[in-house]
Amino acid sequence: MQLLQKLRDRSSIAFFSKLAGDLEREAATLGEVIERFLASSRKPLIITYNRQGYLPASTVYWHIATVDPDLNTLISDIPAVSLYALAYREGWRVLVFASNPYTGLLNIMQVSRILDHEFFAVTSKPMDEKVKKILDSYGTVYVERTDELEASLTMTLAVNHALSSLYKNKLEARGERLFQHSKEGVVPLIEELVERYSEQLAKIISQKEVLLTSSKLMEAPTLYLSESLRRVGVNARFENAENVTGPGSIVIVSTSVEEYYVRELKYQYARMGLKTIDLSFNTDPLEAGIYLGLLSLYIDKLRML
Repeated sequence: MQLLQKLRDRSSIAFFSKLAGDLEREAATLGEVIERFLASSRKPLIITYNRQGYLPASTVYWHIATVDPDLNTLISDIPAVSLYALAYREGWRVLVFASNPYTGLLNIMQVSRILDHEFFAVTSKPMDEKVKKILDSYGTVYVERTDELEASLTMTLAVNHALSSLYKNKLEARGERLFQHSKEGVVPLIEELVERYSEQLAKIISQKEVLLTSSKLMEAPTLYLSESLRRVGVNARFENAENVTGPGSIVIVSTSVEEYYVRELKYQYARMGLKTIDLSFNTDPLEAGIYLGLLSLYIDKLRML
């Protein structure tokens, strides 16, 4: 069965729903641990990541920036934090998401410990027992996924559980609604998501090459999508919205609250001779990245069917 046919196939959706349920059960347990770390202090927080860890890290950052703006929060990748951020700060907390346990993770924990920063690190469990033993000595928490996209989405679902619970009494009804959505889980949404976005996804998958861009809020999930597309044979690359050049076609990933911004981009791109494909999520912006993450992993898993 061709990939585009598999996209709408009920057996494909059922297969992925089972996988998503497995990820969410693991995420619920991990989310409780992350929530305890975040709730333990009001000290400033550095969120850092490697590779596909950007998706959960970004999810944490934007949730806190929206719901708890008084908490001093910074986000950057592991090399930047290790080399520049930690040395010039005292008494910060460090939250690490590493989809790959071998790339910079040990270094950021060593630097954090030497400079007396409290830290909490989540990564996929390494196959190398020597590496695992070293990471264990730093109190590293593991997800039971070796595939980086699966590990990343598990972490993202976990932080969604943690943050929606921690901030359920914030922003009045919005905080409670996000908490209820987290309790209900993502599995009941999968069939609806696939049905809602199958036309746009089919257009994207059918191209040999595709350029993607997004708002800053949706940057991490769009990069996650680009990796999924590369796995199914699409030559996908991401470009910052302001740096896009034509001609060709481009996918604009956004949320419905960014409608005016997207309209400006489409006007600019039309003048460059670019054709646009809209992938807009009409939901709470704090949940949009999770929904795109689910659709992206679904695309990747179609290879297995």
